[in-house]
Amino acid sequence: MENRESEFLSEVKDLISDLRKRVEYLENKVEEYEKSLYSEETEPISLDIDELDVIPEKIVEEMDGSTDLPEDFPEDLVEETEQEVTEAPIIEVKRPLWWTDMPGSPVKDIRSAISLNDRILFINTLFNEDPAVFQNAVNAINGMNSLEEVADYIIAEFPQWNMDSETVYRFMMAARRRVR
Repeated sequence: MENRESEFLSEVKDLISDLRKRVEYLENKVEEYEKSLYSEETEPISLDIDELDVIPEKIVEEMDGSTDLPEDFPEDLVEETEQEVTEAPIIEVKRPLWWTDMPGSPVKDIRSAISLNDRILFINTLFNEDPAVFQNAVNAINGMNSLEEVADYIIAEFPQWNMDSETVYRFMMAARRRVR
């Protein structure tokens, strides 16, 4: 009996290992998608997970090709769901204009790339009339070295921004003068 329990535990460990592989595969696909957001290419990314088996081959062989669980499998670990498997959509990524347009001459501090009128516009529209939030963002951007870093920061800190708006375009073009 103890041998059967160890076999069962081994099978469960194999299933867990397979699930980890699937999660890692999906995480890599998400990372690939995120990287493509910031690349100049707009190639579609396939999120096809059919490349992975749901149940390890060893267990399928032991079950004579059946995907049914063993009779003594604990019922509280079983979750029955019916999901229709469909092909993953193809996602095309298009960059905003501020990513590709040519910025002005380089600056060491983003403040010098922002006129007084733009500063007022940015504080009132992008930073909810809070100069401290504006200053914190400018200080953070001044410490960054790449446009990817700036874009990640802006997207994470200000998800409400319309990245295609004229005001964001002007702000990001100033930021591009600081980071190339």
